[in-house]
Amino acid sequence: MQYDVLLQSIFTYLETREDLPDIFYPNVSQDTIPNQYLEVHIMPVAPANIGVKDISWHRGIIQINIVISDGVGSIIPATIAQKIIDAFARGTVISTSNIRIDSQPYASAGFNDNKGHYITPVTIPYNKLC
Repeated sequence: MQYDVLLQSIFTYLETREDLPDIFYPNVSQDTIPNQYLEVHIMPVAPANIGVKDISWHRGIIQINIVISDGVGSIIPATIAQKIIDAFARGTVISTSNIRIDSQPYASAGFNDNKGHYITPVTIPYNKLC
């Protein structure tokens, strides 16, 4: 699977989800920073070759950080995290590239970045056979 196709498929799928904050993508500058937004990072691991046929198993992590202004509590990011988890629930197939979510996504404990933001990471394992 080509890396650019992987990125485009996941980004397009995420953009079609409703009721989520603005999405900040890697290496894209922002003129204004809203009070809440999502940071998206896609971290593939090396593909594994399966058997003697030309089949590769591509897998990795979609990491979505929910970033909100510090001091508004943990309920708002938890609500956003649940929307992301629901959008990428186990069994989801991103049909544009047949990327599968076969493990349950999960939110980790939030933390303060000491720059005025509270960050809640959501981790989504993905895989695809090619």
